[in-house]
Amino acid sequence: SRYVICIDLSRSLRFGQASTDEDILLGSRQCHLYSWRSQKAKLMLRIGVEEGAWVWSQPFSIDTDGLQLCGLADCGMKVLTIVVKVTSLSVTQKQVCSILTSYHQVCMW
Repeated sequence: SRYVICIDLSRSLRFGQASTDEDILLGSRQCHLYSWRSQKAKLMLRIGVEEGAWVWSQPFSIDTDGLQLCGLADCGMKVLTIVVKVTSLSVTQKQVCSILTSYHQVCMW
């Protein structure tokens, strides 16, 4: 399969194949034609956001169409959530789009 990775946000993100050193910077409102770096590693992506230092999400699958929530914790006692939308464009091509971010305060009692 081929993938069109889109960032529909007002900030840049990094992404790459999980379990590899892949690290692709994608600017705000940009797209990237993508194929897996390695067939030997898990076929999962991860997303990184700059919050002082780059903070990475847990790996997630892009096999199934629909919305996914990708949480990224940072050291500032808040959690950043990125909504990822996967859409099949054809039998062999999918669009993976980061469409929304939100912050949640982590409460420590």
